[in-house]
Amino acid sequence: MEVFFNELSVRIADDDNEAKAWLIELAKVGQLLKKIIESLQEDSFAFRRKDDFAEMAITASSNIREFLTENFDFTDSEYNFLLGVFDSPYITPEDVDYDEYGNISLIYDGKEYGETGLAASLVKKSLAVSFNNDSSWDVCDLEINVEELNQEVVIEEKVEKVKHASKKQHVIQCHLHFLSNLFDWDSHRPSFDVSTKTQTLLPMLELYSLLLSKEDDWEDFYRGIATKPTTDRIAVINDLVGKIAELHRWEAASGNLATQNRDRTIFIVPNSNLIIGVDTQHGEFEVHRNQKGNNHFGAISFDGSRFKSAIAGRSLNL
Repeated sequence: MEVFFNELSVRIADDDNEAKAWLIELAKVGQLLKKIIESLQEDSFAFRRKDDFAEMAITASSNIREFLTENFDFTDSEYNFLLGVFDSPYITPEDVDYDEYGNISLIYDGKEYGETGLAASLVKKSLAVSFNNDSSWDVCDLEINVEELNQEVVIEEKVEKVKHASKKQHVIQCHLHFLSNLFDWDSHRPSFDVSTKTQTLLPMLELYSLLLSKEDDWEDFYRGIATKPTTDRIAVINDLVGKIAELHRWEAASGNLATQNRDRTIFIVPNSNLIIGVDTQHGEFEVHRNQKGNNHFGAISFDGSRFKSAIAGRSLNL
């Protein structure tokens, strides 16, 4: 997946501390995206930028590359990450979308722009990332006015939305489901074996911790739900489960399965004979076979660390 810089977000900082904070936040966004994208599709991550992006001024006396070199230590993860990013290529005439990209101009804040990272993000249906330096960029979706030359050589005017992030929470709160499209769902065959404690039911385990509160890890999560009143505990668990189900394209139960198990939150797992029931008391996924009779298969904690064997009498009504 290609991620594009929004060079329109580059401006002169008031001082070195402000410029450094912008770069650190940009690096955090990029590092998180790299981690997520590579966990979903190996070697698929690439930044794209305008040829002169690193030459753009970020302080009164330094451009971005100069400022990085002068204000970061070579051992800083942000420094090494951003230097690598600023050496990445921009869209070129060899790109299959180059002509389409060249036919777009966009109007933002009353000004017209041609070749920008925002326009490239629009064409590629990808993400744009910005410096976190203005309320304009503190959004998950940028709404922009676009003028595009169509096949009839007529300019079409329309409003488009570009997926966007200027801080980590934009990625976590808005774009995880979009990024999960990178996973090869067509060939994915979910499986669950409690005896060997192995599963491919939850292929995105390392992403789930991102769905927790910023201060939480899994120990905090389970410790927290253990002391919550029942209504609050169920609300917290259902919120998390809904996000996990969305990532994995689990389908909410319907028809007889839903009506015969009215007191349960249940999902169908595509490409399998597995059904998931949510245990809102302990915070677990109850795994069932899609067959009548004793169909409980076992259980797994939301973080995938704890397996429980099948329990007789915990079957779903099919």
